[in-house]
Amino acid sequence: SGVALGILVWATLTLLGMNLLFEHIPVTKWIIMTFGAFYLMKLSVDIFRSAKQPFKVDLESSGALNRLLMKGLMTNLANPKAIVYFTSVFSSIPGIGDSNALLSQVLLLIFAESLLWFFLVGQLFSMEKIRTGYIKHKRWADYVTAAVFALFSLLILLEVVHLATAAH
Repeated sequence: SGVALGILVWATLTLLGMNLLFEHIPVTKWIIMTFGAFYLMKLSVDIFRSAKQPFKVDLESSGALNRLLMKGLMTNLANPKAIVYFTSVFSSIPGIGDSNALLSQVLLLIFAESLLWFFLVGQLFSMEKIRTGYIKHKRWADYVTAAVFALFSLLILLEVVHLATAAH
């Protein structure tokens, strides 16, 4: 899943010291957050526009799976706050920075857990009753999702403004 790949990227970057880069060169964080916010806003607009469209997943067409994978990856990469989350998680693991084997095991565990979670969500939505309920309420689910994405986008942009003004 693209989202699981995004989680793996953020976890890897955290272990490689991306948080230190953000601390020493704050503009890198602001740039990533700004691009992430605009990407989330684009997704919000796309979801809002498609809310009235009937539910349809065309996995038969060429490249559909690749597009879904990339959309999941880009959605997850739009959230640089994952660095903060993984920094707090990894700081509780004694000796994590001293062992490449432990680093590899932690990354593998995070990736496997993410894949399992999204597999289970996929299985849940493959159930007729769940899928039918979603299809019945798709329009409102999409409107709410679009609103949540837009809200997160605005909150990220507000945080960028706050960080930029606090730095000066």
